Amino acid sequence: MLSKRGDDFHLDVGQGLSVGYSHYDADVVHLYLEESFTFKVSEPDAAIALTG
Repeated sequence: MLSKRGDDFHLDVGQGLSVGYSHYDADVVHLYLEESFTFKVSEPDAAIALTG
């Protein structure tokens, strides 16, 4: 659940993008992408713990 009132949470997406090499086989080279991000809670009262 997220607050609908705004400014309680912030998502910062990094500006660096990396391409990595994983492995290869006879037909395909496997690459992957990495991107950084941070999810910050500005107002802790906006979130509650859900327990079962």
